[in-house]
Amino acid sequence: MRRYYDYEQVLKKRVASGTMEDTWFQTLVADIKLAQGNPDAAQSLLDQVPLDFSPTEQIWETRFAAALYLRNYDAASRVIASIPANITDDFFEGRPESRADGEVARAHGNKDKTLAVFAAARKKLDARLGDKPRDEAYYREVAQLDAGLDRKEEAIREAQRAVELLPITKDSLNGPDMVANLALVYAWTGERDRALEQLEKIATIPGSPGSPTYGDLLLNPCWDDLRGDSRFHKIVAAAKAASR
Repeated sequence: MRRYYDYEQVLKKRVASGTMEDTWFQTLVADIKLAQGNPDAAQSLLDQVPLDFSPTEQIWETRFAAALYLRNYDAASRVIASIPANITDDFFEGRPESRADGEVARAHGNKDKTLAVFAAARKKLDARLGDKPRDEAYYREVAQLDAGLDRKEEAIREAQRAVELLPITKDSLNGPDMVANLALVYAWTGERDRALEQLEKIATIPGSPGSPTYGDLLLNPCWDDLRGDSRFHKIVAAAKAASR
């Protein structure tokens, strides 16, 4: 619901009552700070969390996002390299040839590495699934990989298919994530107007944890293709206004 202040107060009460450990509190509040566009505060909290604290993939997603938002690409790569083998997450799957590695390479402007990593990640994705049916999660993931590989038509078709399989009208929690992915694919393939049209739909509504927050839109390098456009900055401002 983007009610970050209320969320943080609930977490503080849980710590005070002894039902939440400090490490979880610091991790979750770091997520809040990232959503609010304050990666420095998020990183300060994460610095207090031992690196061996690894109950779920969430902590690694938070560590990675903080480094990425701070444009510290070496730190982002170190996060990926530090992830334990027992953590299975689609975003980090196949490291050092995961989507996460590809995003770092793309944000860093390393075209050759971006293409190499995304190509390897795409091959591994199809090999892993084999003959299993392709669902919205597959189309979402492969669309981003194809967009990173400059396969424009394929990427757009796949991202649109993900939205068709899980529209907001069918799933108001996870549907916005599919729309956000479509916006990202449009942005990466040079379809700026279409990307902005999709972002306008979801920038101010509640959604899944994967939906873009104000902080994500403000700081994530993945949206750099849209920066400098006044329409995008209005969307970012609207996302901020919708956060409480």
